[in-house]
Amino acid sequence: MTDTHRIVPGRVPRTGALLGIFVSVFFLAFGGLFYYLVAQETSSSEISLVIVQGAFFLLWAVVCIVILVNFIRIYKACDSSPDNQFVKIDSLRTSEDQGTSRDFNARLRKLESLYQDGLITEAEYNAKRSELLAEKW
Repeated sequence: MTDTHRIVPGRVPRTGALLGIFVSVFFLAFGGLFYYLVAQETSSSEISLVIVQGAFFLLWAVVCIVILVNFIRIYKACDSSPDNQFVKIDSLRTSEDQGTSRDFNARLRKLESLYQDGLITEAEYNAKRSELLAEKW
């Protein structure tokens, strides 16, 4: 009986997504306030500086909005799993557990023991043995 374990990277927990929403809203508001204060101090004769400030704030706002939308999407997708879950481990059963094992050696030994114990006849033993050997290894 063999178990195959697969480690899957965990998601952001629900509280982490909520914290991300608050932080991204804070950064968006902070950037807007900072842009407003700097724009008040900038002379209108320095047109290139005004363009650079506007482009920087636009980039800042777009990045904050993308982060905000991403965290909102994560928050809505969170299920009722524990908030402290960072790693998900799935235990997968191999086909051996379902009776379709490809371990020919073990199957042949089991067949031999059934024959030795007298639970199957020689004809049944030979038929099953040839059937097992005919399967693709």
